[in-house]
Amino acid sequence: MAVEAEAALAQKQDAVKSAQESRRATEEKLNEMRARRETVQSEKARLEAEIEALRAFLHGAEGKPLADQLGVEKAYQAALAAALGEGLLASLDSSAKTFWQDLGGFGFLGTAGLPRGAMPLLNHVKDVPAALKRALSHAGIVENFETGERLAQELKPGQILVSLEGDSWRWDGYTQRHDAETPAAARLRHHARLKEAEAALATVQPRVNTAEENFRQADQDYQVAQTGAMQAEAAQQQAFSSLYEARERYAEKARERGEIETRISGLGENLAAARAEETGILGEAENIETQRQALPPLPGLQESLEAARKILAEQRDRLVEVEAAQAGYHGKLESMRARLAHMEESAQSWAARAETGARHLQDLAARLSGLEEEGQALALRPAEIDAERQALLSKSAKAEDNRVMAADALIKAEQKQARLDKEARAAEEALMQAKESRVRFEEQMFRAKSGFDELALRIREHWHGTPEELPAKAGLDTEKLEALEEIEDNLARYNRERENMGPVNLRAEIEADEIQAQIDRITAEKSDLEGAIAKLRQGISTLNREARERLATAFADVDKNFGSLFERLFGGGRAHLKLIESDDPLEAGLEIYASPPGKRLQILSLLSGGEQALTALALLFAIFLVNPSPICVLDEVDAPLDEANVDRFCTLVREMAEQGKTRFLIVTHHRLTMARMDRLFGVTMAEKGVSQLVSVDLKQALALREQGGEGEFETAAA
Repeated sequence: MAVEAEAALAQKQDAVKSAQESRRATEEKLNEMRARRETVQSEKARLEAEIEALRAFLHGAEGKPLADQLGVEKAYQAALAAALGEGLLASLDSSAKTFWQDLGGFGFLGTAGLPRGAMPLLNHVKDVPAALKRALSHAGIVENFETGERLAQELKPGQILVSLEGDSWRWDGYTQRHDAETPAAARLRHHARLKEAEAALATVQPRVNTAEENFRQADQDYQVAQTGAMQAEAAQQQAFSSLYEARERYAEKARERGEIETRISGLGENLAAARAEETGILGEAENIETQRQALPPLPGLQESLEAARKILAEQRDRLVEVEAAQAGYHGKLESMRARLAHMEESAQSWAARAETGARHLQDLAARLSGLEEEGQALALRPAEIDAERQALLSKSAKAEDNRVMAADALIKAEQKQARLDKEARAAEEALMQAKESRVRFEEQMFRAKSGFDELALRIREHWHGTPEELPAKAGLDTEKLEALEEIEDNLARYNRERENMGPVNLRAEIEADEIQAQIDRITAEKSDLEGAIAKLRQGISTLNREARERLATAFADVDKNFGSLFERLFGGGRAHLKLIESDDPLEAGLEIYASPPGKRLQILSLLSGGEQALTALALLFAIFLVNPSPICVLDEVDAPLDEANVDRFCTLVREMAEQGKTRFLIVTHHRLTMARMDRLFGVTMAEKGVSQLVSVDLKQALALREQGGEGEFETAAA
């Protein structure tokens, strides 16, 4: 049995080892799937956050910018942004502040007028709106910065050259390098990144689903492996128990062998004693026979001989019995010796097995110690894992807070950037206007200078002098005239004052009238609202005043009825109601003070259960007397009452039912209450499984009894 137990134990140990290896493998796979799931989830969260931030940035613009509607290859995005500039932020909607409108055609130049070596940008933009074709027809793409520098000299008015990196050369000499990123280029880049992120998110979602499914499958496999490992460990423990029982049986067999050997030794001693006794008897018999032959035949001797013969026969019988017993003992001895030899062989085998078992026990003890240590470590793992989980959750919460703060900061930064971009666009527009004004002023100065030269020529031709000599010839006092420098200074000052005033809003008066009309309307609405509020407050004050008066009157009536009903139900004592916690009856609370007969005045919560029930009934009936109701349902209100109180309760209910118009429905199990009612309703089961509602009119039954006698009443009731 021990060998079988050891073999079973070895088999269970192998099963435990295999189950533990399977559990470790599934746990590693579970951790791997968890890491993959967290990776794809973090990637998905990152893409979602990026998409949310990009959408918030892109949706902050007015209308629907053109940059969000054009389809352009990524390689030509920088070129398109450099060509259109702030125009990409304008809309196609004519209701927007800045928009593109369709002027028709390609302008007076078209794409054919671009410098030789420049490719039309229009060919690389998809689905170009009609309003944008004129602008794109004047834009050309060059290979590099050097080519752009060279071909910029050939540009005609309205044309622009751009490179793939984002450099631009305008016909009027305005040049911009690609490292000076514009808001339009940033918007194009953000829009392209938004599409890439959305496409990446669409591809990540199946990966997230796959990772989730793999994680769930790995978790199920781990649970199965965990269950298998626990079952294998339980089977191993059972094998340990079986081995222990086998060793106990082996020890019991060893004790039995010792007892058998002791019994064999005792039988050998008994056999030697029997043989010695037999030898003595035989010698005594020979002596007696010799003496008999030597003695003369005498009657006394004959008797002695007969007695000796009887003794000899008895001794022989005893000897036969001893010999038979000896033969039996010899057989038993041989059997015992055979069994002893077999048991010695078994003992040797058991000893060898015991040594093997001891070695196995040592190995198992070592394994058990390792398993106990591992179990202790695993017992500590939940706390460690929980602590790690809490730490990770804390870190995750902090990271989420940081992410939210970063997202908020990013949104604020993007909003600030949008505001700065708007200010930059306004500054650039102001700069462009200043440049245009400068060009106009230069043109005016050129025309003025041309006119001055022409006028000086005419003065020389007609007056034969210079313009400076003309005032003297005309007899004008030049000292009274303002100096030219002063006039120019005044002109410059007036121009600065005009520029500081900013652009003139031609609709200012109209807008002022509209705003004044809105102010008047809002003022009128405010007056109406204030009047309505005053009326509402007055109405509320009136309602509160009437409510306080009615509540005070009703409270006094209820308190009076409560005191009288309390005395009736308790047969004495006193009780009253009191408003607490506020002087305003509408906001005050209610406290019940009661003093049953023989007790001091105290609040309701300090009374016993029956006293509380009677007090509550007194208050309920007091309210019914002030404001009666058609129906009153009382459910088990007599349960905590004794017979005397039930009788008082029923009497009070009877009086209130007769005085008023209230019908009382009482749910009860009390016989006295049922006896005092006018009609009983109950449920009976005449047939098994069939319930029936039964109604008994006690007044009618009493009338029948008074009219027809007891026998007739029983017949009517039956």
